[in-house]
This record gives sequence, structure tokens and C-alpha cells, in this order.
Amino acid sequence: MRAIREFALAFAVAAQAAGAQQIRGVVRDSASALPIPGAVVAVVDAAGRQRGRSITDALGQYHLAADGAARLQVLRIGFRPRDVAVPRAPAAGDILLDVSMLPVPQLIEGMLIQDRTSCPTTTHGAAAVALWEQARAGLLATVVAREAVPAQVRTLIFDRTLDPHTREVEDQTAHTHAGPSNRPFVAARPAAEFVKYGYLREDPTGRVFEAPDADVLLDPSFASAHCFTVVDADRDHPGEVGLSFRPAHSVDTIVDVTGTLWMAREPLALRTLDFRYTNLEPAAEHVGSGGFLSFAELRPGIVFIDRWYLRLAGLTMTRGSGNPGDAFDRRRATRWRTVVTQLQESGGRLVSARWPDGVHWEASMAHVAGTIVERGSNKPVVGALVWLDGATDSTHTDVTGAFRFDHVLPGPWIVMANNEQYPQYGLAQTTSARITAETAKVDSVHLAFASLADWLGEVCQDQPAARPNTSIILGQVFMPDGSLAPHASIHAHWITALSQNSTGAVFAGTTSRDLRTSANGSFHLCGVERAHTIILTVKHAGADSTIVRRELGLEESIGLMAIHLPAIGAAGEKANPAAQPDVPRRR
Repeated sequence: MRAIREFALAFAVAAQAAGAQQIRGVVRDSASALPIPGAVVAVVDAAGRQRGRSITDALGQYHLAADGAARLQVLRIGFRPRDVAVPRAPAAGDILLDVSMLPVPQLIEGMLIQDRTSCPTTTHGAAAVALWEQARAGLLATVVAREAVPAQVRTLIFDRTLDPHTREVEDQTAHTHAGPSNRPFVAARPAAEFVKYGYLREDPTGRVFEAPDADVLLDPSFASAHCFTVVDADRDHPGEVGLSFRPAHSVDTIVDVTGTLWMAREPLALRTLDFRYTNLEPAAEHVGSGGFLSFAELRPGIVFIDRWYLRLAGLTMTRGSGNPGDAFDRRRATRWRTVVTQLQESGGRLVSARWPDGVHWEASMAHVAGTIVERGSNKPVVGALVWLDGATDSTHTDVTGAFRFDHVLPGPWIVMANNEQYPQYGLAQTTSARITAETAKVDSVHLAFASLADWLGEVCQDQPAARPNTSIILGQVFMPDGSLAPHASIHAHWITALSQNSTGAVFAGTTSRDLRTSANGSFHLCGVERAHTIILTVKHAGADSTIVRRELGLEESIGLMAIHLPAIGAAGEKANPAAQPDVPRRR
């Protein structure tokens, strides 16, 4: 699958005309007389050409160059559009022109009704056209806002793969970009080309999916190529009204888009856009290959796209067997069986925005926080490694056993934790929990590890039960070149007790164990007597054998050892037979 090009960042800074005569005024609600922020105001000349446009501020104010101005056109979602004549310019000073706008009724009336023979008649036909005009006004405001009111923004850009069944993150890369950006992504082609060629291009190197941005949705060619229907609020969109769109003509060779633009009802405002690709393989359509946009009012009347992603199916295609249970792409001349092996998701999220006048906006991101304790005692586990499976960030628990991740992307995650006390000996405890991170919410996670005593009990299950006042030896064996020695054999023995019979003869009781190192050269020896000398004979086919000794103190519950095998030809016991305690280190 080739790069997803439609999510390339684009930056635009609008230049303000200075020194010329201006048209300025205030746009107000005709019913309440309150100022209307976020209204798009455009200057049109006598030939109908647009000479400039801007957007009203929090006080409903606007100002534009008056050169060639004949009419003023004003659009705002939730209001009827206005078109007013510009009065004659005074000899000196600016042209003052206030505009009032009429709110649309709660039940949207039909406007600009036009029958489309390519779309079936529905009971919502007139309302759908009216709602589409309102949606276009909202989309236009997002375009003009990025031109007229640029901001310094910080954006989180990500690429990740998801499990196609659980949607859990399998792998992710993310980075933060800061700079002057008001356009989070840009469509790769003009709207008319999408109508003609679709949103997918294929060649021998793979597929390139593209997505519509606000400019494409505003283009008349998009409206002429799609049918619209008003849909009621559902469980995921309470209190909203949806404008559903689908291709007017379904052409098997063209991948188009179908989806819903959701808006808040009171006041009418853009909320989200979700879409799906058409005419893909059934398996790709089944997992929802498509995209998502979210709109946020960052300051009064200024609406930006604050979240976006494109989700695509990674397919494995094999020749179909013809069995009834196989899923085939029946729209192709050659039958193929397609299976979704992964989902690729690319997108971004606006983290913060700051304008030259000092106004600042901060996103409500998801947060994940939790604690790790010893099971049964609630004793904090300090220094445990914690990470979100698939992400690159990690942290360690503090002295209270707590951890936290900020700016977490929404979605299902697996929180992983590793107690790293003795990882090189293969004894690190791992635990996990499944969560779903949600925006503006702190997800609390509570994890537990076994206590040290219980943990060592689990570790020593493969050896005779330890008696009171005995300890465990954790060790690693190294080859002469310093590499780890896998599957080395170890014979351990020590004197457990001395006894004397009636004749005065002294007898020594002994204990012995035979072990093998694991693939990482580690071993554990359980039930070791304290204050007794432990003798270990270590052998490996690639080195000479060695004999080392270790004695555990009366308070030493865990003893660490690092044993180095001599090169072949340097046989014999080490010059210093007492093995030195090993220093734990991470590998």
C-alpha cells in the first residue's frame, strides 16, 4: 500500500490589504440583535466576481477592501444568506454597512429546491437540499477562517496499524508538528477530477486512496454527483441531525464516497463527517474503509478541523477455491478470495492553537493513568516499566506506584507493565489491561504484581520446595567471548548438615541439583541453604568447564551470580573460586 497522500499538511497565511478604502460593519441576528461571529462576508463586483472575503470576529465585526465593490454577500450556518448592495463610497473614510441575518427555523424549510432525476424521490428531498446549503455555509467558514484568521498550532500526526477484529493498536508512530497551520490536510486533486476518476488510483506498485476536504465538498460538482437525505439522530449522535450522501450513479470501475455530515441542531453547527469508500472488495468494505473529520469551534465563530483520519484495509488476496464458504470479489473477471490482515490508520489531531491577539485554545485529549501494587498487600510497585502496546512512549511507576500518559489518541489500547527487577534472568513479571481511551477523560488502570515471596514461589515450582531460611540464586553463564551461554549444564551441591555417630565418626549430609541454562544463559537455583558454601560445576560444549563457589549471607534471600566459562585449553577451576555477586543489568 503506497503513501496516503491526502493527509499532507498544508500551511497558508492570508495577506491583509492595507491602506485602501474599506467596507466595514457588524453582522447581527435580526431576531436578538446580537452580533454573529463566524459569518463569511464576501465583496462582489458588478460582474459578479468575488473581490475578497473575510470572516466576522467575536463581536460580529468585519472589514474588507472596497475596491470595485458592488454587493456584499453574507453566509453563516444557522442563518439565511444575505445579498445586499454596497452604498456609494463617501469622499473620504470607509463605507459603513451593517447587515442583519434571519435565523433559519428549527424545522428547516426547503430552499433552492431542484429535482434530480438521478436521485430517487424521498420525503426529505427539500429539507436535504436546504440542509446541504447550511452545511456548505459551515464548510465555507472553515475555509475562510484558515485564510483570514491564521494561528500558530501544534498538531499530533500519527500512522498506526490496528487489529482488524478488535481495533486495538498493534503498532504506531507519532510526532508533533508546530507552526502556522490552519489547514490540517488537503485533497490531492480538484473535485471535478474525483467525480470523473474516483478516490482510488491503482497501478502495478499498489493503491493510492484520496479523501475529500472542505474545498471538495463545497464544489458544485460534488453536489451534482451525489444524492442527499436527512437522517435523524442516533445513539452516537444525540441531539444532532445528519445529512447523508451517496453517489448518484454507482460505476463499478470508480471508487466513490458515501457518508454522513452530522450537525448540532440548536444552534446549527458542524460536528463530524464520516465517509466510506464504495466499490471496494467486500472484505475491505466490511471493516469500514473510509475516513473521519471532526469540527471544533476554537474561538467564537472560528471553526477548524481538529481531528481527522483515514482508515484502510490491508488485504491478502488468493485464488478462490470455489467453496461455498469462501468470500469472493464477484465484481472482477478473475475470482479472488480477499482477507483483511490489518487496518492502516493515518491522521492527526490539533493539540493547541494560539492567535496573535493572545487567544489560546487547548484540545481535550485522552489521558491514561493508573497504579501498580503487590497483589494482596497494596504495597506500591516502584520502578515498573509501563507502556501502551503499539506506541513508542513508556514510563516508570513512581514511589507511590503511579503512572500516567498524556495526549493519548482515542481508541482501544492494551496497557502493558513489566516488573524489571531481574529481567536478564528471565524473571520479569508482566501484566496488562485492556482499555478504550476517550477524549477529555482520564482512564484509570489498576494493575497488580505478585509479591516477592509469591513470585519466587512461582519461579521455583520446577524445583524441590524451599524450606524456611533458604534462598534462591539467580545467575547467568557467559561464553569466553562474553556472549550468553545457552543450555549449559550446571551441577550444584552443598553440605546441609554434619552429624557424629556413637563411635565419633563425622558424616556430612549433602544436597545436589542438576540444571540447564535457558536460551538467554540464565538459571535459578532454589532452596539454597544460607551460610553454606554452594559449589557449582558448569559445562558447555563450546568452552572448558569451570567450578565456582558461592555462599549466601544469613539475610540474603536472593543471590546473584555471573559465571564466565574459560576458553578451551584453559581448563580448571577459576583462580578465584568464590563467584562474585552479579550486579543486575538490563539486556
